[in-house]
Amino acid sequence: MTIETLRPIFARKPLTLNRLASITQQNIILTRSGREISMPPAVRITSNRVCKADIVKMSQWLIHEAIEEALYREDDFNLVHFQNTNPKKMSASDYDIANEYLFGVTDIIYLPAQ
Repeated sequence: MTIETLRPIFARKPLTLNRLASITQQNIILTRSGREISMPPAVRITSNRVCKADIVKMSQWLIHEAIEEALYREDDFNLVHFQNTNPKKMSASDYDIANEYLFGVTDIIYLPAQ
């Protein structure tokens, strides 16, 4: 087995100043593979019911993007895991796995919606 066979099949787009300016203006997040994805839905804390509903929406977004990332990387092992994750019953480790897979970090700080 050579080094060439161990390289990932996805290619990261170069991050130029123009691309960085375009990303910050459009509220786009870059994944570890260089894919551009939309911002997660905001979690409102006006009431307990609204907050729980928004957390489920955010969980659905996270799992959907993790599935899309696994398809992009052609990673069948993680694809099966994310497809079988229930967004309504995610544990802390499920959030960590999805964040690590998408962004390379487990502790994501979400800023409040403006």
